[in-house]
Amino acid sequence: MSPLMSTSTSGPRREAQQARHEETERLLEIAASETCPQRRLELINEVVVLNREIALGVAHRYHRPGVEMEDLEQVALLGLTKAARRYRPGRGPSFSAYAFPTVAGEVKRYFRDSTWSVRPPRGLQEAVLAVRAAQTELAQQLGSAPTTDQLADVTDMEPEVVSKALVAEEGFSALSLDAPVRGADEGTIGETIADPCDDFDHVDTSSALRSTLATLTERERLILSLRFDHDMTQEQIGARLGVSQMQVSRTLARVFAVLRERLQDEVSPCAGQRGDGSGNDRERSRNRRSA
Repeated sequence: MSPLMSTSTSGPRREAQQARHEETERLLEIAASETCPQRRLELINEVVVLNREIALGVAHRYHRPGVEMEDLEQVALLGLTKAARRYRPGRGPSFSAYAFPTVAGEVKRYFRDSTWSVRPPRGLQEAVLAVRAAQTELAQQLGSAPTTDQLADVTDMEPEVVSKALVAEEGFSALSLDAPVRGADEGTIGETIADPCDDFDHVDTSSALRSTLATLTERERLILSLRFDHDMTQEQIGARLGVSQMQVSRTLARVFAVLRERLQDEVSPCAGQRGDGSGNDRERSRNRRSA
């Protein structure tokens, strides 16, 4: 496009913006002195309609997948309405200069409070919005996806912050486990996730435990039964068997060590997630309850 053509096309646009600015100021001046609430509301609505492209521009700038554009436009228009109600003619450079940050703030608040599946800290949320807006603008200018360094230059952020924002954006929306698998004729995402705690692990572990318990002495099996089947404290077990609480504690510790050694190759992933697979975790828990 030649410079002459660019000037000829931008001239009418500037004239339209100037006309809109003057009409907006006129309507707001009338609204400021209007004593009738209904008439003042009508004037505010006229200002919103006249400047709605400000709100729609902000909505499109911050739009991202997973958010309905119609919802975002409504939020932006709400911000524009708030700006029209609060603006006082003659106290600022222009209504548009006042309205833009007000609308942007309303949109950012909507994202912060209503749209995150996994909500990061507020500062990181704002960084995500800034990076997202810069991505859209740079992609249009460059014709390709911008790099982290380019985004950092535009947003005045450190590259590390931009990288964190790009990662945090992945938590904006989450797929349901009931969602179908992309590219598959049937099945859901949840069905493709392996269950590390299936019943087969319990069967194998129970079988190994039974055979290992058979190697203990009758007295050791009795102490284990009194402790875990009958939920008796070590002092109660000692009183019943005629030994001290310390002797019961040492016996249990020795039995746990034997069981751990013999079952170390048999412990399932589920047991590993619950603790170290030993009876010490359970014993400590019971000691706390009985204390």
